[in-house]
Amino acid sequence: RIVPQNLSPEWNQVFAFGLDTFHAGLLEVNVWDKDMAKDDFLGHVEFEITEIPSRRPPDSPLAPQWYKLEPKVNEKRVKG
Repeated sequence: RIVPQNLSPEWNQVFAFGLDTFHAGLLEVNVWDKDMAKDDFLGHVEFEITEIPSRRPPDSPLAPQWYKLEPKVNEKRVKG
């Protein structure tokens, strides 16, 4: 999802996954800055599938959680 004209975007989105849909033990989320010329990598966060919070019951609220974006190996985080 793109948040245009915003230097501090907040997505406030919740993603739901069925554990049976994963074929690996790790979920990686990459965040990019969309530009006209070249998109810039901002960072990523990784989750062990077993550490992803679950909702019981499925429609119950989750507490907001912030995650620090980490640079990828051999890539620099964009500054500015």
